[in-house]
Order: sequence, then structure tokens, then C-alpha cells
Amino acid sequence: MSRIAPTLAVLALVAAAARGQDAPPTAHDLVAKLLAASKPEERTALVDAIVAANPDAEAVAVDLAAGRKHAADAPTGWMEKTIVAPDGVERPYLLFVPAKHDPARRMRTVIEMHGGVSRPKMLTHAELAEMKDSWAEQAAKDGWILAYPAGQTGATWWDPVGSGMVLGILRETKRVYDVDDDAVFATGFSDGGSGSWFLAAAHPTPFAGFIPLNGHPSVAGMGGVPIFARNFLNRPIYAINTDLDSLYPSAAMKPLVDAVKALGAPLAWREVKGFGHDATYIPDVRAAIVQWMDGVRREPFRKS
Repeated sequence: MSRIAPTLAVLALVAAAARGQDAPPTAHDLVAKLLAASKPEERTALVDAIVAANPDAEAVAVDLAAGRKHAADAPTGWMEKTIVAPDGVERPYLLFVPAKHDPARRMRTVIEMHGGVSRPKMLTHAELAEMKDSWAEQAAKDGWILAYPAGQTGATWWDPVGSGMVLGILRETKRVYDVDDDAVFATGFSDGGSGSWFLAAAHPTPFAGFIPLNGHPSVAGMGGVPIFARNFLNRPIYAINTDLDSLYPSAAMKPLVDAVKALGAPLAWREVKGFGHDATYIPDVRAAIVQWMDGVRREPFRKS
């Protein structure tokens, strides 16, 4: 490279300073802004600016790999938050971050979707709080992040609005807290379980695994997205159904489960006997679910 170019660059910076102007942002600065940006249009503009700057690709890759800098004084405990869903409607969700949050330690994150998602009225923060006990004690003990979104008619877990809201909550949480990208799980009971099946089929990339409880993958098809058995080869799934369930009894689920397993999908399925379509059995299987999660890590760059 000619020695003239660096000299001209220095002179340009000196001239800008003399005129009282700020020096143009470096690619390093632009990447930092990109990682912190919350709006899609802002991220798009920053990507264009980075490309236009023609930076050293290896340096940009290093900055991107380093990720965001998370504040040590970020709020912890249970928080009532809202998110603007893809339909432009602001909806509530609950977020839990352990009190002993260490910004340098990446945390497992579990998103739990509630049942009865087709209700016309969205749940309030207080109503969502009634559901948090399913994982609250475990999360506080083991240092997990928990998120409880609120769905409704037009924002179900298997349509673009509801699933987009779940993915948006995950993105927003990552902006503030050091989420372990390779230990994010989606779970839920009933419609929340069916939503877990849908995310496994349609949006597996951000997740390490899925835990559908008393759900059915065919419900996901109600969102207009074709669901094929081969979709479930992408991520591990730990599914549970009960024998007395009036909607999705385990006897009716077993042929589907066997077909998915025959394709080579990483599906672990468990039948719990003596229970109908109710979640009172979950405390009895919680330890097994945690043990399964402990053995699952996302492979972001799969070889095949």
C-alpha cells in the first residue's frame, strides 16, 4: 500500500477536528452500535454503513464474536415488561433474572408459553404471575433467566405475531443480559406445548431445545405453516403426554412420536399415566426435564 493514503487519512482527521467536526465513526464503533441497536431499520442502516466503510473483515468478525457489553447493574428479579409485537400491539410479559447476575457469566434462558392462547383478551402481568411458580424456584436456584409472554387471538404461538413476539422477547433480553445462546429453551403446557412444537419446526435456530408438555404438532398447522415430521430433526425435543388427556392422549401421540423417531429426530418422549389435560404432574417430572436440559447444548455450526 502507498504511504500517501494513510497520510491523507490523517490529514483529513486533522482537518475535521480543526473545523470542529467529529471524526467519522470507525467500523469498530459501527459494530458496537449495531450490537446495541433495537430497531430493525436502525440495524439495516448500520449494516449498510459498515459495508460502505469497507473495513477489515477479520476485525469486524472479531468485534461481532465478542458480542455486546452487558452492564453489571442491569435490573434483576421479577420484572413487568412490555414488547411491541409484529402487529404493532404492545403486549405484556414477565422476565426473571437471578439476583446474583454476573454480566460475564452466560445464563440458561427458558421461555414458557401459556395455554389457552386463543383467548380474545390478552393476559395482564398479574395473570401471568400466577404461572411463574412452575420454574421460579429452579431458576432462582440454578441462575436461569425466565420469560413469560402473553398471547391471544391473533397472536397465538403458531402465527407470525405470537411467535414473532417470542423471538422478539429473546432478542430484547439478549441486549441487556448475557444469555447463553447455546442454552435457550422453549416450553409450555397445552397450547404452550403446541407452540413449542411449532417453534421446533419453524424457528429452531435461536434455541437449544424444546419441551412441549401435553401439546400436539398438528396444532401448529393452524398458523398456515406446513409442519412436516422432518422439521423436528433440527433440535432436541423432550415431549411429555399423559394417558388420560382428553385432547392429546399419549396413546394417540405414540404413532406420531414413533414416526418422528424413525426419521432420526433427536426426540425423547415420555408418557405420564394417571393424569388428564392438567399440569399438576409437572413437579414430578421437573428433575428429569432439568437433567435433560443439562445434557443439551446448541450446535450453532452443524456439520450436516
